Amino acid sequence: MFLVERVPNVLPLVVVSPNYRKKGIASKLITEVETQCKTQKVFTSTNQSNYLMKKLCRRLGYNECGLIEGLDESDPEIFFMKNRI
Repeated sequence: MFLVERVPNVLPLVVVSPNYRKKGIASKLITEVETQCKTQKVFTSTNQSNYLMKKLCRRLGYNECGLIEGLDESDPEIFFMKNRI
């Protein structure tokens, strides 16, 4: 939760062990971190190749809002935003 306190509207890296994926753990972690955010807009990002995280972001109400080339060779970083109105 340290990152949430330092950057109040950016989700930290979420990693779930392969043995525990598809059980709702990432959704619960993200939802809990969202409750600690004090801003209306919440941001996160993932590599373009990370199909599961992109799917999860969309399911949780995040929309693509930007892309940065060059952070990882040949795998752009996609940024997502959720407007918590």
